[in-house]
Amino acid sequence: MHTRLNPLTQEKGAVALATMGILLSIVSLSLWVVSQRLTNELQMVKRGLAYNQAYAQLHARHASVAMQLRTADINTLQSLESEQLDIAYQTFINSNNTRSVLFTVTLSLVSPSLHIKQDFFRFSSLFWFPLQAVTSDQSNLTQKLFNRDFEPLSASHFQHILEAQKLGSQEAPSRQAMSKESVIWVEGDWELPDDTHLGSLDAPVLVIIKNGNIALGNRASFYGLLVQLDAESNRRNATLEHGAKLFGALVTNAQLTLNNYGNIMYEKNVLSALQQRAELQNIYPVPHSWNDFD
Repeated sequence: MHTRLNPLTQEKGAVALATMGILLSIVSLSLWVVSQRLTNELQMVKRGLAYNQAYAQLHARHASVAMQLRTADINTLQSLESEQLDIAYQTFINSNNTRSVLFTVTLSLVSPSLHIKQDFFRFSSLFWFPLQAVTSDQSNLTQKLFNRDFEPLSASHFQHILEAQKLGSQEAPSRQAMSKESVIWVEGDWELPDDTHLGSLDAPVLVIIKNGNIALGNRASFYGLLVQLDAESNRRNATLEHGAKLFGALVTNAQLTLNNYGNIMYEKNVLSALQQRAELQNIYPVPHSWNDFD
């Protein structure tokens, strides 16, 4: 005996199977779409992370290049350049006869494609120097010299400072320079011992004595600028013993008592060389000059 299926039942079963197939196809398509979106978003996140990492690396290198440019000789800038680094510059002679340099630094990456450009301005910490051997000036001397008021001015304003106590603790042999530093900051009295030689025609030194007296010992020699600063313009002494020589200048805001048994010779070329010494240069980013592009 054979059982006959109802045609209507068969038709309903076929429809159900077809519907299930369609639903499975829709689910599969939805899963594929979601998978593609997740893959694309993951790739975007990876690209974003790579871009941010590259950006941070270029930014850090920009700062490193700027520090190199602070003391770099503009005639040897090609030694710093590479496929990723381009440096352009302009030089300016200021009204005080100092030379300033405007650098444009561009760093580039191929993958990811990224370029960063910024301008940096380099100038000397020594804005002005006196026009005679000994100068007493109580009209805000630090503003003229360093573009700083007296109180904020400190050793941290300068680069590569040799602390006074280190200088005092060293035994400097005769005919030998006490230090290769370009700036010496002293709190209190400062003395250049007998037969000691500090600075040279090509490498003069800036010595700043705050609230102290100055003494150059017998046969001592100094090339550069001595700056004697007193918080209240009190009377201060500057003494050159027999045979002592100062090539450059002495400037003070104190009421000066000069005991000169040696020789003070005004040397403009020494002061100019001091003004251009690499260690005295400052470099700062030019505001609003930052530019990054793909």
